[in-house]
Amino acid sequence: MASSVDARRRIKNAPLRVYGVILNVATDLPITGGLTGPDAEISADGAAFAVIAAAEAELGTTGFFSCDLSASETAYDHVYFQFKATNGS
Repeated sequence: MASSVDARRRIKNAPLRVYGVILNVATDLPITGGLTGPDAEISADGAAFAVIAAAEAELGTTGFFSCDLSASETAYDHVYFQFKATNGS
């Protein structure tokens, strides 16, 4: 019988850069021209969301961004992210 364990490579207890995009809720297109009030948050093992220690960095004015996680922020079995901007609607 096949295992139900996820076979993707896990990154745990190591710094990690994550990437994302902020979409306009009306058009489903990336917000271009710069994000205002960007906010990146993390939830470790289902706990309440908290601000990620490192600041997110927008890649130009594309709506795409990167955010660096510390080793302590990846020291969990399940890590969830949410990314927001005040001009996201």
